[in-house]
Amino acid sequence: MRRKSISTVRFLIAISFFLTSLTAVQMSWAAEPSITGEGCSHGVGVTVAVDYSLNGTNVDIRCAIGAPGTIIDAFKAAGFEVHDSSGWILDIDGLDPTAEYGWEGFWGLYTSTVSGSNVGNPSDVWTFAQVGAGSGPVSTDQAYMFRVFETWDCMLADYDPQWLYEMDDPSICTTTPTLQEVLPWLGNITLPPSPTQVLADPDAQAAAAWLAAQLAAQDDVALTNGATDWGLTIDALLGLISVKVAGDQINATAEKLYASGTAYIGTQAESPMKWPAIAKMTLALQAAGLDPMAFPTSSGTRNLLFDLRSVLNADGSFGDPATSSAFSHALAMIVLARTDGGVPASALAWLTQQQCTTAAAADYGSFGWVGGCGGADTDVTSLAAQALAATGVTGTDSPLAWAQEWLLTQQDDSGGFLSWGTPNANATGLAVLALQDTSPAASTLAAQYIGGLQITCERVKDSTDTLEVVDIGAIAYDQVGFEGAVELGLGSGLGEQFFRATSQAILGFGGANFVYMSSEGATADVPARVCELPEAPMPTPEPTTPEPTTPVQTPAPTVEPTTPAPTPGPVVDTGGTTLSNPAQTPAALICIGFLLLIVVAGLQRKAGKVK
Repeated sequence: MRRKSISTVRFLIAISFFLTSLTAVQMSWAAEPSITGEGCSHGVGVTVAVDYSLNGTNVDIRCAIGAPGTIIDAFKAAGFEVHDSSGWILDIDGLDPTAEYGWEGFWGLYTSTVSGSNVGNPSDVWTFAQVGAGSGPVSTDQAYMFRVFETWDCMLADYDPQWLYEMDDPSICTTTPTLQEVLPWLGNITLPPSPTQVLADPDAQAAAAWLAAQLAAQDDVALTNGATDWGLTIDALLGLISVKVAGDQINATAEKLYASGTAYIGTQAESPMKWPAIAKMTLALQAAGLDPMAFPTSSGTRNLLFDLRSVLNADGSFGDPATSSAFSHALAMIVLARTDGGVPASALAWLTQQQCTTAAAADYGSFGWVGGCGGADTDVTSLAAQALAATGVTGTDSPLAWAQEWLLTQQDDSGGFLSWGTPNANATGLAVLALQDTSPAASTLAAQYIGGLQITCERVKDSTDTLEVVDIGAIAYDQVGFEGAVELGLGSGLGEQFFRATSQAILGFGGANFVYMSSEGATADVPARVCELPEAPMPTPEPTTPEPTTPVQTPAPTVEPTTPAPTPGPVVDTGGTTLSNPAQTPAALICIGFLLLIVVAGLQRKAGKVK
């Protein structure tokens, strides 16, 4: 009985809290919004906003051109007067929440990324920040908002209204309506749209299903000549993550990477030579949701981010000079851009120095395995462009724009991107990652090219003697490889080539690039590949003609048939007389032969009766 009374009291308190908050919402909505300024246009910079009012009635929106450093830097660049201490906001334009509302006053930070940090997939709703205001670097087309709160509890209630029921006195919070309810008032802020969803794309789904099946059949890793290929395993894992399906397989493969020890990345002492592998491993773990700062080893955990930063040289390069390349360098920059520490300025400077910047050169804007002009490479330029975008290098006349413009010159009429003069699926998939936000038409053509190299149900139906249903989804490296598979099947030794190609070609179907790639939200199951093959027709038996019960008279032909010329027969020994084909024997001799046979038969019959 006592328990029931307590439950009743709790229920009445919850109802009173709900009614109190509802009244506050109605009162707040009655206020007339006062919104000034506007956000950035696409590709121009970072949108920043400050809500001084607790309820969305005094909001100032501005644009920070480019992507200047940290979140605080963006607000300062947009003209807000921000005073901070070690990343902790004290006041904005003279408004100090602690002076206004007491020591519990607080500036709440919101982001336009799903993760709530400065790195992650864009969202079309505001997210409570999971990082401090000193985090960076920020990126073009992101949006951030500071909102003043009377207390920390009020900020939590703004993020999650259920928090009101945990508070001693929810009526003190005047932060209603919630920020999501205020959003329609902020008409001048255009948050970046959610990324293109590839989950419904049958080509991407099929490719992911095929990749997942290959990994599952090989103990969750990729094999080359029967041995574990960790680099290829990472490529396949990133391919699955880009489509956000086969989550169970993603987790299984990521755990294998997490348990690989020094097999791929070497020991910590080998970091100056193994840093490219460390960077690639770290990216895979980041995307898969595993902590690269707690990489398990036989002697404890290892911080891969520390290892990567520890080999940064004074000139901005990484590791031993013999290992330096713009490709691996860009990969390391992408990894560091996904962390709170961001990318060191010297690393960015080193990468830009590798770009071909001779305006008259055919390779202008490109990156190659060797710095400068003359060695342009599509894969290197694609990765470098992603690294530049991740560090906020934007604008219509910037190293990023030059790189993207050169990439577009490498797309031929097939929609594929060239690598050493001919298009292939790997180069095309990587190129799309660098162009999908700025060149949607080129990205669409590229996806169509990749789809044309993919084994589909229709291809299996047309090639039932070589291709099988289990091959559906696999992508060839190029047209030659595709035709070889159609003619000979994947079991002819082409399976490994298809695995390598599919792992990177799948990136061209529209998933997030390496900067934002995340397995968060991936569906657990592997997509089904359905293909109903036509049943093979039953063989038709040869017709048999029954014996006639009565003689059948064949009518005489109306046209005299032409008798073919006789064919010479074998020579028969007749005891001195040579006879050729019986057709040439005189009729009289034939008659005599028949008479002799009749006589002999009669004698035999007679002899039988006597016997």
